[in-house]
Formats: sequence, structure tokens, C-alpha cells
Amino acid sequence: MEQIDTPRGSYQIEATLGEGSMAITSLAREVGSGRAVAIKRFFPSRLASLKDLELFMREAALLARLDHPLIPRYLEAATLDDGEAASYVLVQAYVPGETLREALGRGHRFHVREVLELGVRLLEVLRYLHEREPAVIHRDLKPENIILGEDGAPHLVDFGAVREVVRLTMRGGSTIVGTFGYMAPEQLMGQARPATDLYALGVVLLECLTRQVPADLHGEDAARLIDGLSADEGVKQVLRRLCAPRLDARYADTALALEDLRAVIAGRAPPRAAALDALVLSRDHAAAQALAERARPRMHWGYVVTLSMITAAGVAAVAVLALLLLSAQLGPGVVLAMTLSALGVLTNLSLLTLRYVHDTWEGPAPGWVRTTGRLRGSRREVDEMTGRSVWHLEYEFPVRGGTHIGTVECPSRSVAARHLPGETFSVFYPPGKPHQCEIEDFITPST
Repeated sequence: MEQIDTPRGSYQIEATLGEGSMAITSLAREVGSGRAVAIKRFFPSRLASLKDLELFMREAALLARLDHPLIPRYLEAATLDDGEAASYVLVQAYVPGETLREALGRGHRFHVREVLELGVRLLEVLRYLHEREPAVIHRDLKPENIILGEDGAPHLVDFGAVREVVRLTMRGGSTIVGTFGYMAPEQLMGQARPATDLYALGVVLLECLTRQVPADLHGEDAARLIDGLSADEGVKQVLRRLCAPRLDARYADTALALEDLRAVIAGRAPPRAAALDALVLSRDHAAAQALAERARPRMHWGYVVTLSMITAAGVAAVAVLALLLLSAQLGPGVVLAMTLSALGVLTNLSLLTLRYVHDTWEGPAPGWVRTTGRLRGSRREVDEMTGRSVWHLEYEFPVRGGTHIGTVECPSRSVAARHLPGETFSVFYPPGKPHQCEIEDFITPST
């Protein structure tokens, strides 16, 4: 049986709890006391970059300063010099139990109240971290890093990706560390902040309720899953605010989310989520109005002058024709020709007037909803009557309660080829009528 000797004690390795490319976490017993501990060994020889060593040393230094019942207690960190097998070790108190990922893997079904209580306990841990000076951000909250103890309490582990907010203000950014699916959009840009952990928590709670692994989860998918939950509206409101991709639509801090979760458990409406819902709706409405106003064509002076001249010419032609008819000095052929000319002028005048009215007044109405659409792909269809190939672009955009999918007919294959899957664009539609949408800077939708 392998034994590890550190400056503060000796430990007998009993089992491997987890192993990565650069570190091994083992269950061990302290020689003498028999106390169970978790030992994380990091091997510099397996380093991919110096950043990995920095993250490990940061984890050890941070854990030495933390003291919370739901964070495994720090015992010691040491360097073991065994030549090529040199390693750094981090020793923590061992928490018996299973990870949340293991519980989900064995088929455990979480009830809504059980998930809400899990969320409250984890929010208490996050509040402890976020209220420290400087604030501590975990950055890798996921089921693998949550251990459900023997009493059912969730313990937060693996602080290898942790960072302190003060580094953001000193260096202008942060390293992108985390797990895709649980990472908020700002984290993908290296701008983690306390609300970033709230996004990850929301995804974890949503996974517990839906049992859908969020490997490719995005904001629209989260909204769709939340709307489809068999839960009270208050639960959905809280999850929407936790999983909101935009920072200004998410809870600003842990205390607000904690207040709402406790209110929902007590059977009350979540006050903070309701206020955020109203704020987001107001912002979206104002943005739609501003964009619709900017997109509305304005009257051009050249257009006005041209329209006035054509009107004057049309009126003059009709007046001359009337005078000539009254004087009866022209033959029927000349009168007919002039009549047709006058009608042509008036027809052009009518067409120009209609075109102006269409361009000026048929823009998106101020009350329409504005959102962002995404191109799904293109497909070819063959007209059974003519045998002609018709190309369509399929797009989607989020609506309340799900996703609206439509198609755009392209005039040619070359036009379809210019639009790639994933392309985004602005969409306007009347509230409750997404099929009447208008797509900005795109082809007019056919369905």
C-alpha cells in the first residue's frame, strides 16, 4: 500500500477517487489518527503549460483561507521531491458520499422541492465565496464538483478554476477556465464575475429537473426547457433569471437569488425575479421601438420635388386636354393620344405615390417584439409541376414558450450558398404572431 509522507504527517493511500491528465485525487488514511482525507497530487512533469501549475497553487492558497461547512476543510499543501516523480499535494478532509453526477447517472429522480433546497444550500456557499474581500468566483460549478454528503447536504469541491475578482481589475481579463454547457457567455470571453456562478448553478438545477445534459446548452434551449417544466411559475421565473445569457437579465448577486428561492419554497411569488421580468420586458420593448424608428425610411427632399413636378405635370396635362376638348379644334385621334398620355402620367404618379407610402409607413411597428434569429441551414426542393429546383433557407428564433421555425425562398442556389448555418439577424414580429415576422437585412420570409 502506497504511503505519502508530508512535513505534517503520513498518509496511506486506499483508493483512487478521480484521475485527470495532470493530477490524481485519492482517498487516504492519516497514519496514527486513522482520519480519512482526500489527497490531490499534481505532477509538474505532465504540465501542458505553466498556467496549470498556477491554477493548482492558487487552489491550495485559496482553500487555506476558506472556512465553510460545505467546503471540505483544508489540511495542508506540500511539495514532494521524488526526482522525476516530483509532485505537489493538497490534503483536505474527506467528504463521504457521491457526486451529483453519480446520483444522476444511477437514475435518481429529483423532486422540485428537493432541487430548490439543493439550490438554496449551494447559494449559501456561493454567497460566502462572493462576499469575501476580494470576491471568490468558483468558475467550474457542475454536477461532478458537487458531493452529496451522507446527510444529503451538497459540498462544493475542486477549486482549481477559481479566481478572485481583484485580478480582473488589475489585468483587464481572466483565463477561460470552466466546462462548456455550464459556462455563461461572459465566461467564454474571459470575463467571469459572481453572476457567472449563478448561471452555472441555474444550469445544474435545470439538469436535475430535466435530466438533459447541457453539453451544448444555449440561452434559447434553456428557456425552452424551463417553459416545458412541470413546475409552478415561480420556479420557472427563478430559473429563467439564473439561466439568462445576458448579464442585465440575470440576478445581479447571490443574495437576490437566495431571497427568491426561499420565497418559492415558502409558496410565495419570487419578488426579485418578477421585478427583473418587468425590467427585461421594458428594455426589450424600448429597444424594439428605437430600432423600428431608426429603420423607418424618412421623406427625402429629392423625392418630394420629383413627386411635386409629376403632380403639376399631370394636372397641367389634364387641364390642357379639357380646354382643347372644349374648343373642339382637334380631331378624335389627337384627343385620344393626349388622353392616353395624360392617363400614363397619372398612372406613374399613382405608382410613385404608392411606393412612397409603402416604403415610408410599412416598417416594423413600435409595439413589435424584437429578437435575434439564427439560420439553421438550407435545403433544395423540386417543384412537381415544373421540375424546377427551389432553394429554401430554414431559420429559427425564440418565442415565449418555445422556438418558431420558418423558411425563406431563395431566387437561386448562389444566393442560398451565401448564407451559412449559424448566421444571425434581427427579427421583428407582432406580439403573439411570430409567423408575421419581418427579418432585417435578409430575404422576406415565406412562412
